[in-house]
Amino acid sequence: MKEPTVNFVSRFCFISRIRLPHRKAFTALWFALSLALGAFPGRAGASPGADPWYTDVDIHWSWPYVKVLWEEGVADGVVYPTNPEIAWFYPDNSVTRAQFVVLLSKVFGLPPASPEVPSYPDVPKNYEMLYGKPAWEFIESAVLDGLSLVDPGHRFYPDSYTTREDAVAFLVRSLDLEPYASSLTAVEIESILGRFSDRQSVSPNRRNAMACAVQLGIIQGYEDGTLKPGRLMTRGEAATVIARSCLIRFSARKDVFSPDGDGVDDTACFDVAYLKNRRIRTWQAAIVTEALLPVYHFNKSNARGEPPPSVTWDGRDNAGNPLPRGLYYYQAWVGDVGNRTFFSVLKPLFLEVHTLDAWLDPEQCSDGQTLTVVAETVPEASAVTAEFASGPARSLYSPDGGRTWVLEATVGPPLPVGLQPVDVRAKFPEAERIRTLYFERVQAAWILAAVEPNPAAWGQALRLEALSAPSVLGVTVSLFGEDTSLTELCPGSWAGAQTVPLGLAAGFYPAVFTGMTDTGPVSATVWLEVRDPHSEEIVYVLSK
Repeated sequence: MKEPTVNFVSRFCFISRIRLPHRKAFTALWFALSLALGAFPGRAGASPGADPWYTDVDIHWSWPYVKVLWEEGVADGVVYPTNPEIAWFYPDNSVTRAQFVVLLSKVFGLPPASPEVPSYPDVPKNYEMLYGKPAWEFIESAVLDGLSLVDPGHRFYPDSYTTREDAVAFLVRSLDLEPYASSLTAVEIESILGRFSDRQSVSPNRRNAMACAVQLGIIQGYEDGTLKPGRLMTRGEAATVIARSCLIRFSARKDVFSPDGDGVDDTACFDVAYLKNRRIRTWQAAIVTEALLPVYHFNKSNARGEPPPSVTWDGRDNAGNPLPRGLYYYQAWVGDVGNRTFFSVLKPLFLEVHTLDAWLDPEQCSDGQTLTVVAETVPEASAVTAEFASGPARSLYSPDGGRTWVLEATVGPPLPVGLQPVDVRAKFPEAERIRTLYFERVQAAWILAAVEPNPAAWGQALRLEALSAPSVLGVTVSLFGEDTSLTELCPGSWAGAQTVPLGLAAGFYPAVFTGMTDTGPVSATVWLEVRDPHSEEIVYVLSK
């Protein structure tokens, strides 16, 4: 059968961008693990189940998977009274909805349920899915455990055949992947299913489940590039997909955890369940990156024996180093005494760390200027505040619902002059993060200058004038190699005079006005044009 084609699609639409691992990476990982534990089943090690062995499966392609289910005692075939020593599985017959759900119930080890009133009007207590095989209690156990796709009180249509897309929906629900499947966007679904030529044939209410199953390798496409979602699934195919997906189940109790030391969801807890008749001799479970590179192994010593019922992970790699936030995947596998390996479905897990990133713009402000405080929080914070040196905290607002936060404040008294802190505080549910930023308040310093007349001729008197901010304490002008101190006529208004030297070469000369403040100088330059008085008539123009 064709190896699953897997394209992992961006799962979170915020700062992080999730890269897509290549199909070959998935195949290589699967094959390496298979070789390590002997994943290819042999014919040895059979222990009869409830039925005699199915002789019609011996030369069928699905026999390894049917054999496993038979050994576990969860497979159901037909035994005729005329020859009770022979059973028939009919692997090429279409599987009914009842047969598929009963197989799931048995593989998951659900206890039979017998409510007083049947959940479905078309599944009475004496309903048989095959000759001599009652199914009502197992279908009721699926209803009780939430595996069924049909709400009680409606018709179940137990004898209707199961399409590939219906089987996928049953599997996605039974493997606790429905929330993940539901979170896939229309764009992501189209990206996952886009390589199949018949993707439009997937029913609208099955597209999420089908995309999830393709993405995680639960279901495979055909070699002709199709999914055939409406094709009826055979009993051999049903046995294969359930055996490959459900014999061992490795599930995180939460899909997101946050190992940031705040005491809330600091570890991820995983439950391990598998069929007990497998006679397990070794096990392993791993956390892998988006590129499917293993970063953590749960059975570090490769100890033999059965896996524990649960394991935990603290977000660190095999060397004990904290891993960055992001999307990871996890998977477990067990090997039995027959050198066969059984894998759980690859599932996503998001490692979340409460983060606060913040900055100020600009980092130096004059009075009257706007200071912008920007914060970004992951995940969404419930509130973000900024506390200035001059008073109580001020609240930032979020334009996008909790990830980006903004505050605009006008700089001025009572803020002190100089460098000062701003404490930005983000509040998350059960967590809080603080960043201390710094900006400098500087008093406004500016100067406007003019030289008149401009142009000027030899011996002509020049008026040097300037307007300045109140913080300017004195103004000097450097022109023709001389410095002239201006007189303050009134607050912020300065004036002085100078004469154009005789015989000065015609050209442009800089008049540099320098204002002195407590925090340093501020300057402005006026270019003065000096003309030869013997040239054409001078036209006076003021320039800055």
